[in-house]
Formats: sequence, structure tokens, C-alpha cells
Amino acid sequence: MTNLTFLSLSHNQVNDLTPLANLTNLTFLSLSHNQVDDLTPLANLTNLWWLNLGANQISDVTPLTGLVSLERLELEGNPIADLAPLRALLQKNPRLTIDIDVTEKADLRPTE
Repeated sequence: MTNLTFLSLSHNQVNDLTPLANLTNLTFLSLSHNQVDDLTPLANLTNLWWLNLGANQISDVTPLTGLVSLERLELEGNPIADLAPLRALLQKNPRLTIDIDVTEKADLRPTE
């Protein structure tokens, strides 16, 4: 199963991503509409180019900062507390498109 490149687990009440940590060949991963709150197991999935994490309970996106191959990141519907990790990821990969909901006007442009 380590050769898996596409995985969709949306709408499955997933809350533990630990079993995904060794799927390093994944390029597409959809985990929307689950109960995910810890992204640490995804930190080494550096081949991902599409990641859908919408509608979960994610507040910390720091584990995603090393995923520099991402071209699309969907985070809408999460209570993300700090946007700084997303700014850092955009600095590493300016091609990245991020979908996110924010309650205040957010500026994800890199700070000078």
C-alpha cells in the first residue's frame, strides 16, 4: 500500500491520521468532513500536490510547512488559530493556492 498515490477518505469520521504517515507516494489526499485535529502524521508526505482538509477541527497547520510540492490546499471550515505557518508555506511555494475561511481580513502575503 505504500505505492498508493490517490486516497479519498472524506465523510468517514476519521480522527487519527497516524496510519497515513508512511504513504509517502501520495500525491492526492482528501480528508474533508471528518474529525481531524492533528496534522503531524502528514508532515512527511512531501509528494502531495493536492490536500483537502476542509471541515475538520484543525487549529494548527504547522505540520504542513514542509509540504512544498503542494499546489492546492483546502482548509475551509477549520478553526485555524495562526496563519503564520501558511505564510511560511507560501514563501516556499508561491504557486500554492489555499482555500481558507477567516473571520477577520487575513493577509497571507510574506512579511518583508
